[in-house]
Amino acid sequence: MSNRNNSINYIELPMVKNAETKKFYNQVFEWEFVDWGPNYISI
Repeated sequence: MSNRNNSINYIELPMVKNAETKKFYNQVFEWEFVDWGPNYISI
């Protein structure tokens, strides 16, 4: 599959504390999260 517009479509960011990470990104970007187990969340 080619990327026609050369945009980023997936990024993984490391985290140490889920609750603090979700709170930070929610406050800064208003992102909502989905929990996929104890150590993985997605937007």
